[in-house]
Amino acid sequence: MISHTANDILTSFTGVYPDRHGVPVANSFRYFNPNGTSNLGVSFAYWTDPIYDPTAKTPTDTTFNMLSADGKNAPAPWVSYTRAGCNFGGVATANMVLENVATDIPTVFGANSPQAQEVQSDRTQAFADFVGIGIHCAAGDALCGAANGGEQDALPDEPGGYPGFNALFGHKYVAPQISPSGPLRDLNGNVIQDPTGHVGFPGFDGMSAAVSLSYVAAMQEHGVPVTFAYISDAHG
Repeated sequence: MISHTANDILTSFTGVYPDRHGVPVANSFRYFNPNGTSNLGVSFAYWTDPIYDPTAKTPTDTTFNMLSADGKNAPAPWVSYTRAGCNFGGVATANMVLENVATDIPTVFGANSPQAQEVQSDRTQAFADFVGIGIHCAAGDALCGAANGGEQDALPDEPGGYPGFNALFGHKYVAPQISPSGPLRDLNGNVIQDPTGHVGFPGFDGMSAAVSLSYVAAMQEHGVPVTFAYISDAHG
């Protein structure tokens, strides 16, 4: 099978080859329209997203991007931890956190949500606020409660069901919980922000060790014992 970023990372997370998690070709692919033409699909999209096509407002293929061999949404890798009572943090980890503001925001927050409205008013700030960072909580854990911006951690096809679990999606909601004394800073003491000065997630190319491991340390110190992280330096 082809070796590339998305399917390699997702295989390491899931423990199964790409034919069983739905991203066999990465980091992009083509999907067919009913008239025989094809469109662009991008492998990086949140776990429960349909196919992410940045060129079409409404893709003609609305099946899950993360797709098991039997046509269902692929089992999520954080479930075994959260079911065991452990909160699980994702730091720029492929498809376990929000990857874009086009399809991920309506999938997780809703098409008419305040978060979706922020995308319309300030797309760059919305990216910094909601993409790249997430915490999937154990059932009933207050960390991911509604008071902290928690949303239902919906996994519609998870074997055995997955009711009663919440998650925090994005720096906007995660940072106040893991850095309660002030803005989250990287290991060099700099406030974490994107290249244009928006406080929040600095982008996947901005996840140096100093940034990525700062998120990890803060999570570990504030009730998130299981952390998966991406470091852009190593990838480069």
